[in-house]
Amino acid sequence: MYKKILLTLGLLVGLVLVFHNAGAYPYNAGYDSSLHLKYAEIVSREGRIPSFAETRENYNPPLFYLTSGLISQAFGFKTWQYLNVFLALISLWLWYQVFVKLHPNDKVVPLTAVGLVFSWPVFHKTSVMFSLEVFFMLTTALSFWFFISKFDPKPNFKKLLVLALIVAANLLTRMPGIITVGVISAGIAYRRLGRYLLVFWLVIGLGAGWFYLGRSHQEVFGVGEGGETEKPFFQRQPLAFYLDVPFTLMMTYPLRQNLPLNKMIPIFYNEFWGDFWNYYPQPRFGLPVAEVRKNRELSNPPRIKSLVLQNQINLVQTLLMICGFVYLLVKNMTKKFNLAETMMGLFAVLTWLGFLALLTKYPSWKSDSVKASYMLYDLPIFGYATSLFVFKFLKKSRLLFIPSVVMLVLAAIVNLTWSWY
Repeated sequence: MYKKILLTLGLLVGLVLVFHNAGAYPYNAGYDSSLHLKYAEIVSREGRIPSFAETRENYNPPLFYLTSGLISQAFGFKTWQYLNVFLALISLWLWYQVFVKLHPNDKVVPLTAVGLVFSWPVFHKTSVMFSLEVFFMLTTALSFWFFISKFDPKPNFKKLLVLALIVAANLLTRMPGIITVGVISAGIAYRRLGRYLLVFWLVIGLGAGWFYLGRSHQEVFGVGEGGETEKPFFQRQPLAFYLDVPFTLMMTYPLRQNLPLNKMIPIFYNEFWGDFWNYYPQPRFGLPVAEVRKNRELSNPPRIKSLVLQNQINLVQTLLMICGFVYLLVKNMTKKFNLAETMMGLFAVLTWLGFLALLTKYPSWKSDSVKASYMLYDLPIFGYATSLFVFKFLKKSRLLFIPSVVMLVLAAIVNLTWSWY
C-alpha cells in the first residue's frame, strides 16, 4: 500500500516538474533553436528540405521537422513543447516495458532504471528544447520495444512490416538511425530469419532510402566547422581531446569560458549533469534568457555553486554507470547470453563510436558539437545497466550496496531540484 502511494506521489511530482518546465522554458531558447525552427517552417509550409544556406541543420532527415512544423502551424510551437515532454515520458514508458520483459518477476530493476534516467538533468533540459532529440529517442524506444516485446517472441510478416516502418521512421529522424537498422538486422539474423531480413531491408530502403541517396554526393554537415577536413582522419583532433580530464576545473567552474575548452570528457560530463553551454539558465538565479543569449559566459556565484554541486554529487553515480555498462557487456559475453541485452549493449557501443567518429571527422575549435543531448536516446540503456549492476551485482555486498543506493537517492534529489526551470 505504502509503495503504491509513494509511487503515485512520485509520478505526480514528476509530471508537475516536466510540464512546469515546458511552460516556463522559452520554446526558442534551446541549442541552435532558430536553425531548427527554420527547417520546420520550410518543410511544413513549402514541402521541401531547406538548403544549407537557409539552415545549417539541413543535413538532418525531415520527419521530426515536418511533424513538429505541421502541428505547430495548427496549434503553435508552445503546444509542440508540451507534446515534446509527453513524448519523452512515452519513451521512458516503452523502455520500462522492455525492462519488465527482461525482469518479469522483479520490478525494482525496471523502475530504478527509468527513475534514474528521469532524474538526470540532461533529460529535462533536452525535453523542453525544440530539437529532434526527443523524437529520435521515441522512435528508438519504439524500435527496441516492438522488436523485443512483439516481434521476437512470435515473428510473422505482419509484425515485420510494422517493425520496418518504425525503424524507417527512426532513420528519417536522425542519421544514427543507421545504427538502429544494423542492430535490429543483427537481431533478425541471429534468429535465422533470412527472408524476413531481406523484406526488412526492402521496406526501409523504400521508406527512407530516398533521403540518403539524395544526399550521397554531399558532406554530412556541408562543411567541417574546424576547417581542417583535409587533414588525415586521426590527426584532426589532438589526443588530449579524448583523454584529458581537468578534474579541478570540472569541480570548481563547470561552465563555458572565453577561452575554448577543446576536451571531450569535461564538456560532456559538465553538460550531462549541469549546463556547460549555458542554455538552461534557471530564472531563480536571476539570469534573464535575453542577457544570456548575448553572452553565453554570463553567470553568477550562486549558479556556479549549483553547477559545482551537480558535478560533485554525481561522481559516484557516474562511476556506477560506467561499471554498470561494462557489467552488462561482460555478463552477456561470459555468462548467460540474452539477445535483447546484447542488442542494447551493441547499440550503445556503436552509437558512441559513431559520436566519436563525427567529433573527429568534423572538428570544431570550441568543441560545440560535444553535447550530452545528442545521446539522449542512449540514456535508458545506461540507466538499465546502472540499475542492473547495483541490484544484481553490488547487492551481494552490503558494504558496497547500501552506500551506492544512498548516493543514488541523494543525487536524484539534487538533480531533480536543479532541473526545475
